Amino acid sequence: MAQRVAPPRRAPLSKERVLRAAVALADESGIDSLSMRRLAEELDVVPMALYKHVANKEQLLDGMVDVVIGEIDPPVRGAAQELFDDSRSLDPEVRDMLIREMGKQFPHIVEIVKVVYHEADSVVGPGCDDQAEFEFALDLLLDGLEALLQREIQSPAPSPVRGPIHG
Repeated sequence: MAQRVAPPRRAPLSKERVLRAAVALADESGIDSLSMRRLAEELDVVPMALYKHVANKEQLLDGMVDVVIGEIDPPVRGAAQELFDDSRSLDPEVRDMLIREMGKQFPHIVEIVKVVYHEADSVVGPGCDDQAEFEFALDLLLDGLEALLQREIQSPAPSPVRGPIHG
C-alpha cells in the first residue's frame, strides 16, 4: 500500500511576511503595480487573508516604508528638523505615549523620531544641539574642500601622457 505524502506546509502569514513580500514585489515590478490582489497571488493566499495583517493599502504602504527604513544602517539615517514638530508644546507624557503606540506599528520610524527628540535611549542621546552640530559638520566639510583645493592649486595633477597608438 502506498503512503500518502502530505504537501509541504507554506510559511504562516504574518504582518512581517506580508510587508516584506510587498517590498519585494514593489522592487521587482514598481510601486504602481502593487495591489492587494497581486500581493495575495505572490503569497499564494486569498486577498482577504491580507486584511488580517494590514487594514488597507495605505497601511500596507506605511508598513513598507518602515521595513525599508529598517534596512538602512543607523549611520546612513537622517531627518530634517523641519519634518517634525519639536516645539515641545506637546505634554511630554502624551508625546511619550504617542511614540510608544506608534512604535508598535512602525518601530524603525520611531527610532528616527527618538533621535529628533533626543530621547535618552536614541543614538544621539539627550543634550544635543542640532544647529551647533550641523554647523560643526558643515565647517569640517568646507575646511576639507578648501584644503583639497589648495593642494590642487599648489601642485596640479600632471596631464596624461599620450603615446602613439599601436594597432
